[in-house]
Amino acid sequence: MLTVLLLVVWLGSAWWAAGAMSSSLCVEVRYGRLSIELIERARRDYSQAPSFGMSPRLQRPRIEWTFELAQMSDERAYSTLVIIPLWAIVLLAGLPTYWLLWRGRRRPGLCPVCNYDLRATTTGTCPECGAETGAVV
Repeated sequence: MLTVLLLVVWLGSAWWAAGAMSSSLCVEVRYGRLSIELIERARRDYSQAPSFGMSPRLQRPRIEWTFELAQMSDERAYSTLVIIPLWAIVLLAGLPTYWLLWRGRRRPGLCPVCNYDLRATTTGTCPECGAETGAVV
């Protein structure tokens, strides 16, 4: 379910952008990428009232595929920007899902050890590897 949700967010982010911001964190999903910016204040106090909200907006459709890591600074603050493409997150969530769904499945008529086709075998043992199949046709 998580994989499907991430896939929908990834494809939807080609047209829609959404972001949230506080005084020390900015998160945005757009153009198929998740952007996380960690804002650290300079030695002087430039505190602001924290504001956090979502602002979805329509954009020209586009998907970007690259990873990025950048450090930015000015006289008021410095920040670290991490951009992760959502296809990588979908892939990371999808591989365990695929493995969990297909690891225990066997096709009927095949040897459970070597996957030899046993449909024409009448002995109950695999002629390829000798494993007992228990199925006598």
